[in-house]
Amino acid sequence: MDNSIYINAKNNQSDTTIASQNDIKQDQLQKGKEDEDIINEIILDYTQEKPIRLENDGDKPSIPNHEHTKNFGKEDAASYVSETTTIANNKDSNNWSLEKKYFILTLISIGSMLMPIACTITYSATNEIRAEFDVNDMINGLPIACFLVSFGSLLWASYSDKHQTRKQVYVTGIALLIIASIVCAVSKNIWVYIIMRALQACGVAVVICIGGGIICDIFSNNERGQAYGIFSFGRETGGLIGPVIGGLFTSSLGWRFNFWFLTIFSGVFMLLVIFFLPESFPQPQSKFLPTFSSTNAPSIVSTIKTKRFNPMAPLALLIYPNVALISFNKIIMTITLYIQNLLIGDLLSTVYGLTTSSVGLIYLVPGLGCMVGSFIGGKCQDWVVERYKRKNNLSYELNFPEIRIKSCWASIILVPLSYLLNGFALDKNFAIYWILISLFIGSFAIEIIFTLTSTYLVDAYPEKSASAIAVSDCLCYIITGTIIVFVSSVKDSLDPLILFSSMAGVSFFSGLFLIIVEIKGKSWRYRFT
Repeated sequence: MDNSIYINAKNNQSDTTIASQNDIKQDQLQKGKEDEDIINEIILDYTQEKPIRLENDGDKPSIPNHEHTKNFGKEDAASYVSETTTIANNKDSNNWSLEKKYFILTLISIGSMLMPIACTITYSATNEIRAEFDVNDMINGLPIACFLVSFGSLLWASYSDKHQTRKQVYVTGIALLIIASIVCAVSKNIWVYIIMRALQACGVAVVICIGGGIICDIFSNNERGQAYGIFSFGRETGGLIGPVIGGLFTSSLGWRFNFWFLTIFSGVFMLLVIFFLPESFPQPQSKFLPTFSSTNAPSIVSTIKTKRFNPMAPLALLIYPNVALISFNKIIMTITLYIQNLLIGDLLSTVYGLTTSSVGLIYLVPGLGCMVGSFIGGKCQDWVVERYKRKNNLSYELNFPEIRIKSCWASIILVPLSYLLNGFALDKNFAIYWILISLFIGSFAIEIIFTLTSTYLVDAYPEKSASAIAVSDCLCYIITGTIIVFVSSVKDSLDPLILFSSMAGVSFFSGLFLIIVEIKGKSWRYRFT
């Protein structure tokens, strides 16, 4: 089918070229007409002694009239439009060079490692922490749950989208992580430790939600899939090495050194952000309005209406059915993945008699699956978009994020199949390599879906990209953290076959949410926005 599309496109290349040239001419004529209309409107507003109102992303700058406006002519207005457009384009992060974009992507991908490392670095130290603070398993599980149950992402995303800044929010979140890590390292009380772990989670949440917003700022629609795949690759790398380095530090230097390591890592990274991460939020043209210095020309002053800051504002996105269904899918996939990772170590030790070190190596398999899935999933999304554009002879940037969902059809089937294989292998005592295969395939497929859902949200709502990522992540971790506490207390009484079969059914059901969004998402976006 792809070959026939290619041949057909090649045979009609001349027609497409002519059509493209006509489109370019039409765009130029339209652009010229728009500039002419703006110039005439400016002159008319000044001659009629009315304030000029410009609108951009909710900002409404007001340009007051002055007395001597009769000399403000068409040449002044044309110069004003040209200068304003030039300044705004220079500030537009979409116009940055590819090298600069990928340097920023590399930097925030390194930062994305902080989230899973900070979460998993204490997995190997639970016994030592429990012994030092002299608490039971229930209390000992609260730091992990509190780390997940965090509203930090909502706070950072809402502030970032409201005040149109990424860098300031990013640095503030990392600073909070550093302070909380230091207190964790010296804490003598379990409740101080738990509270600081919650503050750690609040601070480090900035690297995911604001990182997703930065990707939306600097990459176009047909580049975001691969960009977000690389970003997710960094996050999954952190999840892979977090338990390993945590175990090494705990066994050699004590569990408290894990937090000194986080302090050093976060501090060095914060310096890199301060000196090398530019502000990427697209600046509205109203911020770059020039002022005419002529005595007969008016001075143009812009005032921007401000709204009250509301950290819960991102939750309003849940009124959109496509955002709600995408978030529910992500919640269910996250819950099943965390339950599998929580229980698989004890189950393998019981069924196959593996040692603790062998179980630790088993965890490398799903980690590798997630890393490969994040990279391949992003490239697959962009390939699906480009294929759709070639098939329909589209030469412009496609604003149709639902097309990306086609890239995860196979994953919707692979995830429940991997859970079923896990359940039967554990119940029937299959060879252990079946467990390894199912862990890799399941993690690979889940990460493809995770990358898809995040890319879809920033594509569908680019003006609120950080908020869209934050609301889905916040719900995921709140519900998952609550369920982990419950599952930890009853894990010894769970039957592996029933558990994994139930997880397979629930994950397949959640995959249907994606199919519904693919069918209805476009109409929902237009209807509700």
